[in-house]
Amino acid sequence: MESLAYNENKKYTYENLEKIDDGNRYEIIDGELIMMAAPTSKHQLILGDLFIEFTNFFKGKKCKPFISPLDVILDNKGKKSQNVVQPDLMVVCDENKIQNKIEGAPDLVVEVLSKYNKKHDKLEKYHIYQKYGVKEYWIIDIEEGAAYVYILNNDNIYTLPRVYKIKETIESSIFKGLKISLKETFKNNQNLLKEDEENYE
Repeated sequence: MESLAYNENKKYTYENLEKIDDGNRYEIIDGELIMMAAPTSKHQLILGDLFIEFTNFFKGKKCKPFISPLDVILDNKGKKSQNVVQPDLMVVCDENKIQNKIEGAPDLVVEVLSKYNKKHDKLEKYHIYQKYGVKEYWIIDIEEGAAYVYILNNDNIYTLPRVYKIKETIESSIFKGLKISLKETFKNNQNLLKEDEENYE
């Protein structure tokens, strides 16, 4: 089993990650080993609803949706990779990237935020997805009842986010016709819906 003692000088690779067998989930960003917090029931309900919507939309299409846990080797360097993540939800169109794991950047990634992973998804993952060319990045914020959608421009930089509130519908820029109702997505979180309706009165 790989030692998990923190070592700021150690750069972890996918080869190291495969040797860790302690029941926890990890990601590697620029060689740094990051333990992932267990998702909440609210997180899983919302993620499950999103995956059903994505599965129905992409049924019979070339592009395929995947749900975590599934390793994504962003820099496509195999066991030597120092950037390995497990997006909550993703869409991959290049069938050559679909192996036992995903080898290369997905076309679209969705991360569902919780209080345990906000900084990680909004900062570290934002920068790494931009760096390796994820064309569209959705951040679903459970606490805010909102979604932030980033689109990669021609300079390979994410544009300012399009912000969707709880009564709005997300529309993908790269997959025409893919629309997700946030009200339906948050239907299992009645407190958010109630608070939002009160704000509209």
